Amino acid sequence: MAWHWLAVGYVSPAASAAIVQQGGRIIHINYNPAFEMVGLWHDPAGYWSWRHGRNEHLNGIEFWNTGYIQMEHLTLQYGPRNAEYQSIEETHLVMPDEVVGAVGFSSD
Repeated sequence: MAWHWLAVGYVSPAASAAIVQQGGRIIHINYNPAFEMVGLWHDPAGYWSWRHGRNEHLNGIEFWNTGYIQMEHLTLQYGPRNAEYQSIEETHLVMPDEVVGAVGFSSD
């Protein structure tokens, strides 16, 4: 098992609970500007998953250009979609079913 660390400005309560449930960590660094370190605990050897009608071997953690982070038992949405070009305080980590509104973050 290994850690993969991310720096983000916001982690929703639902995403935080799911990350911790999977053995991860959330470390609050600063309030203004917002800065949190997120440790995702994963198996670097990967895992097998039934996808697209066949059994596929996936990496322990996968980053998709659609803004999703996928692990064996956890999928998160990382944003905004061009987050690699944003300051840390402008980035977020939420569950896929949560909506990121213009005013802030809210759950469906």
